[in-house]
Amino acid sequence: MDQKEQAEKTVEQTEEQPLKPTGEAPEQVRDPLAELLSQAQNAYGAYVQAQREVAKGYKKREEQMEKTYKEVERKVNNACDVAIEKALRAREKAEQQAEEIYNKAREKANEVYQ
Repeated sequence: MDQKEQAEKTVEQTEEQPLKPTGEAPEQVRDPLAELLSQAQNAYGAYVQAQREVAKGYKKREEQMEKTYKEVERKVNNACDVAIEKALRAREKAEQQAEEIYNKAREKANEVYQ
C-alpha cells in the first residue's frame, strides 16, 4: 500500500468510529467581558442595596428627631402651663392683698373723718 491509500484508509476508519466521551467536561472558555459584566451587575446591586439602607437610616433618624421634638415640645408646653398657673395665683394673691390694703386704708380714712 502506498501512502495515499493508507491515509484514505485511516480517514475512513476515523470517520466510522464515533467519538467517545472522556468523562471530563471540556474546560469552559472564560470570557473576560462576561466576568466584567457580572462584576458590574454585582456592584450595582450592592450600590442599590446601600441606597436603600441609607434611605432607611435617614427615615429612622427623621422619626427619632420628630419624636424628640414632640417630647421637648410637650415638656415646654407643660412648663408654660405651670408658669401661667403660678402667674395667675400670684396675680390673684396680689389683687387680694391690694384690696385688703385698700379696705384698711379706707376704714382708717373713715375713722379719721368721723
